[in-house]
This record gives sequence, C-alpha cells and structure tokens, in this order.
Amino acid sequence: MMQASDLFFSIKNFDQQKLKLISEELNINTINDFLEYFPYKYVSQIKIENTSDLNDKLLDNVIEIEGSIDEFYFIDTKSGKQHLEADFVNENQQKIKLIWFRKILEVQNWLKKNQKYILYGELKKFKNEYCIIHPNISKRKTCINKLIPYYTTTNILKKRGVDSRFLRKIFDFILKNTNIEENLPNETINKYKLLSHSKAIKDIHQPFDNDSLFSAKRRLKFEELFFLQLKIFQTRYKKFEDKNGYVFNNIDYVNRFKAILFPKIEFTNAQKRVLNEIYSNLRNGKRMNRLLQGDVGSGKTIVAFTTMLMAISNNYQAVLMTPTEILSEQHFITLQEWCKELEINIALLTSSTKQKDRKEIIEKLKNGDINIIVGTQSLLNESIIFKKLGLIIIDEQHKFGVLQRAKIGDNYESYSNIQPHVLIMTATPIPRTLAMTIYNDYDISIIDELPKERKPIKTIHFYYSQVLRMVKFVKEQIDLGHQVYVVYPLIEESEKLNLKNVQDGYNVIVSYFPGVAVSIIHGQMDFKTKNIEFEKFKKGQTKILVATTVIEVGIDVPNATVIVIAEADHFGLSQLHQLRGRVGRGNAESFCILMTKKELSENSRKRIKAMLEYNDGFKLSNIDLQIRGFGDMFGIEQSGNIKLKIADFFNDAKMLECAINEVKNIIKNDPGLEKNIFLKQKMIEKNKNNFGNVG
Repeated sequence: MMQASDLFFSIKNFDQQKLKLISEELNINTINDFLEYFPYKYVSQIKIENTSDLNDKLLDNVIEIEGSIDEFYFIDTKSGKQHLEADFVNENQQKIKLIWFRKILEVQNWLKKNQKYILYGELKKFKNEYCIIHPNISKRKTCINKLIPYYTTTNILKKRGVDSRFLRKIFDFILKNTNIEENLPNETINKYKLLSHSKAIKDIHQPFDNDSLFSAKRRLKFEELFFLQLKIFQTRYKKFEDKNGYVFNNIDYVNRFKAILFPKIEFTNAQKRVLNEIYSNLRNGKRMNRLLQGDVGSGKTIVAFTTMLMAISNNYQAVLMTPTEILSEQHFITLQEWCKELEINIALLTSSTKQKDRKEIIEKLKNGDINIIVGTQSLLNESIIFKKLGLIIIDEQHKFGVLQRAKIGDNYESYSNIQPHVLIMTATPIPRTLAMTIYNDYDISIIDELPKERKPIKTIHFYYSQVLRMVKFVKEQIDLGHQVYVVYPLIEESEKLNLKNVQDGYNVIVSYFPGVAVSIIHGQMDFKTKNIEFEKFKKGQTKILVATTVIEVGIDVPNATVIVIAEADHFGLSQLHQLRGRVGRGNAESFCILMTKKELSENSRKRIKAMLEYNDGFKLSNIDLQIRGFGDMFGIEQSGNIKLKIADFFNDAKMLECAINEVKNIIKNDPGLEKNIFLKQKMIEKNKNNFGNVG
C-alpha cells in the first residue's frame, strides 16, 4: 500500500509526464496533496431507461443509459478538421447522439457496432438534439444515482488531456491503493460524531449520494478548522510564553483628563469595560496584544488616547500609526487639543514633514522630549529611535501588511527584553470567532455601544436622473444652517471606469449651489493646504466640503448633517458605512444620500439595500461578508494570511466555534503538544501553506 506522504508524481500505472505537469500546475507534490484537492462541483448521475424520457430538466446532469452503437459519422468542420458522431440506440431503437472531437480513430476502432454498452456523460443539446460529448462507455454496470465530481484544472492541463475525467481515474487508483491514517483524537471524533478520515476522503471524491457527501464535508471542514486553530493557539502560547511588558500602575494623567473631559462627555459603559480590560493588561507585567473593534462613532479615539495617558503617566512614550496622511493629520488635530490642556508634547511625522522638522522630531523622540508621536509608515524608518517606547497603537490596521505591523516595535532603545504594549483598532466589525482566527495573537475588546447623543442616520438613494431632488434637499439643509459633505471616488478621470472625479465634481457642485462657499480636499494636497480647507469647513466658513475618501475616517464636524456619496455603487459596504459615519455627530437629524445610475449589478443593489435598512456596523459587516466573501473582504490573498481548502469562516462559524473550544481544551492540558506528538506533526502538515510569512 502507498502512504499519503509518498510523492504524487512517482505513481506507477499513469503517464509520468502528465503527473509531473499536474504537480507543477496545481502544486500537488504528495499523494496527500492530491487527496486534499477537493472537487469544485458535483453532478448527479441519473439512470435513464429510454431515450424518450430525456427532457430539458436533465440538461447538464450526468445520465446513465444502456444501448448500442447504430452508426458512425465523420463530420467535416469549417476549420478543416473532423469530428466523430455516432447514433446510440436502446432496445426501442430510440436514438441519442454521441460526439467526439479528440482521438476519433481510436474511438471508432475500440467501439463495435451492435454490441451492448453502458454509457454515461453530461446531457447537452445541440441543434435541438440531445447529445453527450466525449461519453464514458463501459461494458460493466455503474452505480445508479451517483454524484460525479468535477475538478478545477488549467488550460495547459486541458490541452494535455488532463481534465476531470482523467483526475477521477487517478483518484480511483489512489483511493484503492493508499493507506489513509486517522489524524483526529478518538475522543473528538466520538464527541462530534464525525466520519473517519479515510471514509471522509473517499466520500468527498466518490460520494454515492448527497447524504454521504454532506457527512464527508462536515468531517473535513471540522478537521481543517481544528488543525488551523491548533496552530493558532500553539503559536499564541509560544509568542506570549516569555514576553514581558512594561507595568503601568500610575494613572495620574488619566484622572486629570477625566476631570477636564467629563463635564462635557461621559464614557459609555462599553468604553469603561474596554478601558478596564486594557488597564488590566497594562499592569500585569505581560505584553498586551489587543484588538479594539468599534462601530463608526463609538468612541475608539478617546479610548486610544486614554490608553496613551496610561503610558505617559508611567514616563513612557506612545505611538499612534495610521495608514494615510489625512487620518494621521486628523488624529493629530484632535489629540493636540487634549494634549495642550494636559501639557503633553505631541508631534506629527509623515512623508510630507519637512526635512528640518523631521530631524528635530527624531532628536526629541530619542531624548524623550516628545510623549506622543502620530504618523504613517514613516514611523517605521530605521533612523527613528525612541527613548522609552511603551505603547504602540495602530488605527485601521487591516490596511497595513503583516510585516509592517510587526516592524514598528523594533526601533527603540531598551534596557531589557521587555517589549512595548500593542493596541490595534478597526472600525470594520468582525464576528468574534472570525476575529479569533484572523487576529490569532490578540485579545479582543469590542465597543458595542454608541454614545447617547448619537442619533440614527437616515439613508436615501437617488438616481442621477433625480439629481435636482438631491440639490433641493441639500439647499434646505444649508438654509437651516447645516453643512454638507460631497464624496467622489477618484481624484482624476479614469480611463477604465466611467466614474465622477473630484475636480469635475467640485465644479458641478459650485454650479448647482451659486453663492454657497465650497471647499475641496483630496489626498494629493499637502498637509497645510488640506488643513486650511478643513479648518474653513470646521469653522463654518464653507458650507460644502467636496472630497475623496480621505474623509472616510477621523473627520468630526458636529454641524455637518448631510453626506452625498457619488457613484455609491463603486464603494464597498463597509466603506459606505464609514463615510456615513462622518455625519450624525451633532444634535440635528442627519442624512446620507447615495447617488447611482439606474443600471446596477446584483451585488451593488444588495449593498444599497443594506445601507437603506441598517445602521448597525456589525450587521452590515456580516452582509458584506456574504456578498464579497471572506477572502476579498479581509485580504486573505496577502502573504502570511490564511487560505482554506474546504471550510468557510462565515458559513461554518458554528463549526469554527466547536473547533476553537476543542483546541482550547487540548492546549490547556498540553500547551507544547509534548504529549500529542502525532497531533503536532499532523498540525504542521495541515498548515504548511499557512503562517509561512507571518512576522
């Protein structure tokens, strides 16, 4: 018997060149790799007694029928090539046409007229006749109502005759001649009533019916999630086993901040709970790695600043890093006001910072004169040295690469192996079980409550043919003394997409609103110009701010009650929700207007419908996940992120939770897997394509 670890392309009985080509094209190197190359679809095989029973409902299904070849025909095509056709008849002399485009002489020599055969293949219709192209023909009876698997291949493989039919032959041979070991503990198999590993592998490739296929998928999904979580929790154990963090016991600056702030603003219960979780981390002597989730407007920024004050109270420096300059600038403006009252030194460092100012900031960071530094990837520069960096906060962290997030803590002078605490923040809510997988080495805090003064925002959808209704509505809001955002997706005209650009949009808005002061902001402006324009809007000197998505996060103008989003169908659902969160920050009722053309794709209609129905970011995040899929939404194609073969983080969330609980019990009793060497080896094999580049 062959072993699952044997090399795939060394299998005898098959064309070695084809096997090596499969290995190269599909990255299949061992027999186990091949066994875990799962079908992408299944087609039912239905037994047909008479060809008169054929109907259009059976099209694209695999049918099985008994009969004989009546006649062969060589057909000339316009391209000069020939193909072979044959009439296949049953006992009643009713016919179905068979067609071959390849190896036609071999087929004619092999098949004999008037001899009984059983054939099966996908039923098609050509020139109003039912036909089967390249049928499988046998003298032996096959299984009735069997499901036929189909596999993804490449154009190169198809040209060499390596299609689903060829792969099924290899699977048949491997399944009969391979020893497939069990890889889950018996206790786990019995607890969840799972198939054995060998039975599941056989049934995923050769299912008799839908029930056997369902059971096979259930076992293999659980298995994949189990070994993924086992790797995650063991990695987490190793990472935190001997990682010490600075102890922050002093909270003097926090108390001073509360005394200044609380006459105006009161923390929500959710904010208090999250701050308690953070403070518990910061004083226990272990390095904090925490993910902070919070919907738009839930108050993440003030929680982040309060966390920085815990570091500063203990004479440590804090970093706030963002993916864009505009977000860094807006955070800097907000925090600067609080820092002035607390007499805390704060600085901004981005790629736009002048060289003279950059040198001065870098020197002050090194000697400890700067308490808080806000910036972009510029903070990753090797020339930046901190005197006592105690806390790193990363906002909108999903826009950073894995290695970027890991690098920031490297550049600081340290007198021990103690490392800075890390807090990452996101306004894109993620279900907890998914977050435990994506951010496997982070504890999770959720701000699931909006401040009492935040009112639901009413969302309206207008087509461009209704633009005058939009203009009338916006004028009414301006007449009431309110202000308006207008967002466009691009800075300049795109040749590929017919989208509105911000400069043309600015001109259109000026023409629609004569006599109304209009500002414009986009990412290509320097900080000084953007700041001047934004300050005009913030102070009410301009009534309309035309912008790109640079205002997606970090902008807070309580008097702005309307945001108009042009080409709304070209934004993701989470981004639309983020943009909507720019309004509704004051006491007045606020509105989000989505502008689109009438011709929308199905997914665009789903997104618009969701925006009209829901204000809850967690609900919208789930819908976005359903529409876009896990991979697209969270960027799993990035180096170092997780790729799944059969399970799905969204649809298999309950199974994921079971796998997490099962793994927790194992790691709790055996964190290093010294007692489960076999399980550890299977975990390594299962995850060989994951975690490879995680910093």
